[in-house]
Amino acid sequence: MVLVLVVPIISVLLGLRAIDQRSSGELLIILVPVVIVNVGLFLLLQIATNVWIQIDMTTRRVSTLYKLFWWTVFRRVYDLSQFDHISLHRIYRGGYRAALVGREREVAVAASWRLGSVRQAAERAAAVTGLRLADQL
Repeated sequence: MVLVLVVPIISVLLGLRAIDQRSSGELLIILVPVVIVNVGLFLLLQIATNVWIQIDMTTRRVSTLYKLFWWTVFRRVYDLSQFDHISLHRIYRGGYRAALVGREREVAVAASWRLGSVRQAAERAAAVTGLRLADQL
């Protein structure tokens, strides 16, 4: 993902630098905000797609961790008693999803195009938490 976002930016910058050899840096005034916006979008995309779930049975809590590379940026903590069951169901536009489901909350455990991997994740979560698995396929 880093290569997809960084390589085009670097190639455009090098190409524009070669074109703009004789100017005194007017192009730099335009390129700096573009680079800042692209880096910001990359970091936001990285945080939004790098979500982990942690189930701690000693404290009976479920944590959702939003990470930037390997650092935890944001953490949401829920009590395990808020959840009734683990749901395995199809998601919009294909694929499958397993989620801890309660009256007010739903926390994703796994999502994938492969049913087998999502089912295994749901079964592991059900075994760890003691909640029943509701297969809604």
